Amino acid sequence: MFNCHPSLLPYYIGMGAVQKSFTSNDLIYGATIHYATKDVDCGEPVARCVLHKRQEEFADYNHRLFVNQAFMLLNFIYTLGTKKISPLKELSVPLDSLEALKFAGFNPRASCDLKDVKFFNPYDKEFLEL
Repeated sequence: MFNCHPSLLPYYIGMGAVQKSFTSNDLIYGATIHYATKDVDCGEPVARCVLHKRQEEFADYNHRLFVNQAFMLLNFIYTLGTKKISPLKELSVPLDSLEALKFAGFNPRASCDLKDVKFFNPYDKEFLEL
């Protein structure tokens, strides 16, 4: 069983993760899919999307995260049917460091091209960061 959490675990575990990330000085933010365990948000991560933090209102920040997290989840479900799932290394750099920027993107890499992605709301395409 897996859980899709709206932060870069092990940072911002539990409820309120998006708001905590938004108000932080982090340079990146994102979402994590991990094995569900009895301990909240502590299972091994198997997928991650990492976004560059921008100067934007909370609504846009949250929506950008939602669009990328939804894409990551759909890509992960596709991957479950076609490849072996391997745990990722823990994200062990401070999220407010320049070193954190090298983690931007999807891990594992996205399986489809942006031109193949269909959106219910065409505006959402501007928020996807492939």
